[in-house]
Amino acid sequence: MLEHGGDLTEVLHAGGVGIGGSAQLPSRHAEKFIEAIANIYAGLAAAIDGEAGLIDAEVPGVDAGLRSMTFVDAALQSSADREWRALTVET
Repeated sequence: MLEHGGDLTEVLHAGGVGIGGSAQLPSRHAEKFIEAIANIYAGLAAAIDGEAGLIDAEVPGVDAGLRSMTFVDAALQSSADREWRALTVET
């Protein structure tokens, strides 16, 4: 999404007219992948600007980040040790 100032906003889509090769999606990504990421960034920007109620509703918060990091850590340990690891998530 490009904001040109004033009320003019231009939305660009992958594979759209006027978009060069550098805007092509990486292989094996769904067509709407870029739009999904853009929605997350838009919500994050609104939360940073002070819009209330977005964290943990539309934008992942600290707790979601910690759960994700716990999962990734357990997966890496499991892979390194070549055995399953228990996943313990504190809430």
